[in-house]
Amino acid sequence: MRRRYLPTNLSRRRGHLIVAAFYALLGLLLWWPLPARLLTHVPGSETWAFDEYTFVWNIWWFRHALLDLGTNPLHSDYLFYPLGIDLVLYTYNILNAAVALPLLDWLGPVLASNLILVGMTVLSGWGTWLLVRWLLARTLDVTGPAAQAAAWGAGALYAFGAYRAVYAALGHYDMVSTGFIPLFVLFFLKTLWGSRRPNNEVRALRYWAPALLTGVFMAGALLNEMIFGVFLAILGLILMAMTWRRVARGWLARMLVAVLVAAVLWAPVGVPVVRTLLSTDYVLAGWGDALKLSADLFSFVAPTALHPLWGPEWVQELRDVQVNAVAPGTSRFSDVNTVFVGVSTLLLCALAVARFRRVVGPWAVGLLGFGVLTLGPLLQVGGRYLWSFDNLLPNGQTTAVPLPFVLLHYLPIVQGNRAANRFSVVLLLCAAVLVGYALWWLARLFEERTRRASAGVFVAAGLTALLLVEQLSLPLPLTDARPPRGYEVIAEDPDDFAVLTLPLGWRNSFGVTGSEDTRNQWYMAAHGKRLVQGNISRAPDEKFDYWERLPVLRSLIEIQNDQEVPEEWRAEDEARAAETMRLLGVRYVAVHPAVPNKPPYEQNRERALQYLLDVVPMEQVYEGDDLLVYRVAEPDAAMNELDFGADGSGIYQVAGWSEGGQEGAATFNWAMGEATFLLPDANEDEPLTISMQVRPFQLPQTVQPLVNEQPTGEPVTLEPGWNEIRFTAPAAVLDGPTARVTLRFSRTDRPVDVLPPTRLVGSTGVETRAEITVKSAGPGLGELGDLAWITVNGVDSSAHRAGTNVTVVDPETGAVEEVQGFDTTANEFERDRLHEFIAGIAEGKIVIVALKGPATSFLNLDTVAAFKTLGAATGPTDHGVSYALIGVKGAAEGTALEAESKEDSVDRAHQPDDRPLSSAVDWVRWEP
Repeated sequence: MRRRYLPTNLSRRRGHLIVAAFYALLGLLLWWPLPARLLTHVPGSETWAFDEYTFVWNIWWFRHALLDLGTNPLHSDYLFYPLGIDLVLYTYNILNAAVALPLLDWLGPVLASNLILVGMTVLSGWGTWLLVRWLLARTLDVTGPAAQAAAWGAGALYAFGAYRAVYAALGHYDMVSTGFIPLFVLFFLKTLWGSRRPNNEVRALRYWAPALLTGVFMAGALLNEMIFGVFLAILGLILMAMTWRRVARGWLARMLVAVLVAAVLWAPVGVPVVRTLLSTDYVLAGWGDALKLSADLFSFVAPTALHPLWGPEWVQELRDVQVNAVAPGTSRFSDVNTVFVGVSTLLLCALAVARFRRVVGPWAVGLLGFGVLTLGPLLQVGGRYLWSFDNLLPNGQTTAVPLPFVLLHYLPIVQGNRAANRFSVVLLLCAAVLVGYALWWLARLFEERTRRASAGVFVAAGLTALLLVEQLSLPLPLTDARPPRGYEVIAEDPDDFAVLTLPLGWRNSFGVTGSEDTRNQWYMAAHGKRLVQGNISRAPDEKFDYWERLPVLRSLIEIQNDQEVPEEWRAEDEARAAETMRLLGVRYVAVHPAVPNKPPYEQNRERALQYLLDVVPMEQVYEGDDLLVYRVAEPDAAMNELDFGADGSGIYQVAGWSEGGQEGAATFNWAMGEATFLLPDANEDEPLTISMQVRPFQLPQTVQPLVNEQPTGEPVTLEPGWNEIRFTAPAAVLDGPTARVTLRFSRTDRPVDVLPPTRLVGSTGVETRAEITVKSAGPGLGELGDLAWITVNGVDSSAHRAGTNVTVVDPETGAVEEVQGFDTTANEFERDRLHEFIAGIAEGKIVIVALKGPATSFLNLDTVAAFKTLGAATGPTDHGVSYALIGVKGAAEGTALEAESKEDSVDRAHQPDDRPLSSAVDWVRWEP
């Protein structure tokens, strides 16, 4: 008969403290040298993306937004300034930020972040210890020292598995915040298996407490990383399906309580998340590099690069992975190995399955299932995912092996997880549970053979040590979190303004515009000012596209990407640099050193700095700590008027605008549904009166103005013709030197739907019912070269022949009458046939021309004359060009739609105007 150990409440509490202290001590040893640098450094790697500073900034911003600014921490006007950015789908790690809230004033963000990570590590181990100890008692009816030691070992594996150290070293703190996962699983099982409904109120709390705690810990997991909800839902379904015989009466009611508690606690974040997911289409672009972010089958047993004995050198592996993007085969795997399980761990898991098959079935299925999911959409082994199966396939073809992760890609919301390797956080929990069973079996075996309880404990401890040696990740990479002292100069300036830094870039989960260094975002905590750039997880395209059309900024993007700045850009930059800096509210420029071995900014830093000095009027105010700080010259006079449709007005238009025109002296742009523009020099100390002239495209039409997303009064009803409207922005909604104004119109209409057909072909005077597009790509354009494409009403209508392609369309019916190709790359006979064909086309017919390849090889002046009979101004003027034409036979010279280029492809289109137009906007004026 097995001995049962029944500890008292005091010994239980003491035991919990001892276990927590044990994991804390392990943390001091296994996360070295972090314990020696808690005040100054954070886990991360300088050769990587500095993701760690995203999470340190999160902690600072959460408190700054709530307590200092009194704003919603799920939105920031301090990043992407002056556009601002929503943080709803951001990797916020918001529970950690909330926990740090009362600690920041006396610990600071760096120490608070480190202590929370260590606390999450201890919580992960302690929660797994509780889970495994309870499972052993519930399923095997065993307690005592052997069971305690086995649970300790399982908790140590989950808390200090290599997967957590690698995520910490990559700066992915959300994936290190796993403390609530084992606790959720423990109380989920207690809720599911439950006990009989109590007959008295004394035991009612004990009956409902597991359900309440299940909801609490689910919400905690979601608030640290939303994708944890998907992982735990899958694990919950496995446990529910495979332990159905253990399910107690009333489980459904208890589960509903758990779901309700989780929903209520997560609602402040969950409601905006769901609303955003349902109203936007930028959750996942395609597969989002899912193949790269998947585990390699070999990686399960290949030591990570952090292992001091058996792994490759950490920095070299990071560099190899970066190079692998352009030179496949450089690195061991397609990405950093984050899913190491270990040979010892797998052997112990196999032992647990062999000895306790019926009991551990759900955990074995979880280990296998989540292991397969970490492999992503296609099987990869040793960095390879295409297979010929030893020439089984014909003609040397290769194929990939699809995996179940493919199915998740087509599920709404769930498909937002593009990083398959993140399933490892549950994979290792299943492994830890199985290891716990195996450790107990081996400990009990030695205990029975030696008749000494201590023998079993020593065996479990020794095997735990073996597991940890295999999982070893030392030393843990750290980065220096101390902001450069030069930011004190900026912090001492009391005004509200923005800072622009080099490197200059905007980053989301799918790429970078420019060259981004997330540390610059963290340094905001040192100066407290706004930042033009930023790092975000998901964002609308206009939040990134906008910067690529701004003078100075677009040139800096090109320079940082190792490109040359066109001369016309430089001329515009020199003329409009001060205007651009005023628009962005920039008062200081901070220039950081390049990070070694992080191209392309590394080799272009000096070029970018010199360009800034050449075009932007500014003076140096600080040099030191490898940081240069410049103050931008103040503009001569405040700006108070915008003329839409005029040259240069496009930099003030953020989104929702389209090409306009001119009516008399009024130039204008079309606003489409909801249009946003920027007003520089918006004084935030007093209300701002804004007036503007607008003309509705169709009636009835109303417009609701918003300033910085806040409505200003009631919607305005527009009258026919030009309307001058006026509204006031209260000082309370003005925030920063530049204001965002949004015009929200009540309706949009397409000209093609509401206006009489006036589909003129260029200025030929001929109308057509056809929608026509034509594209030409001449030789010497790489993959774009040798292409001619003509469509009429969406149907391919090109001969696609090398040389000159011609299509004839009837203007009355829009029908294609002839499609011909002439190989003018070959000889003069084809050229002469082309001339004869053009001469034979009836007057008034629409003629479309596209050149493919070296089509001008045999063309001559007679060809130019023939093209001019179609309304061309010149015809192709040089050899080896891209050339496209939409003309009319018999039209005057220069009236056709014509395009030519020797450096790029060209295209022309004649399509109905299907833009969703609301109102024309002529000018905007503003004053206090």
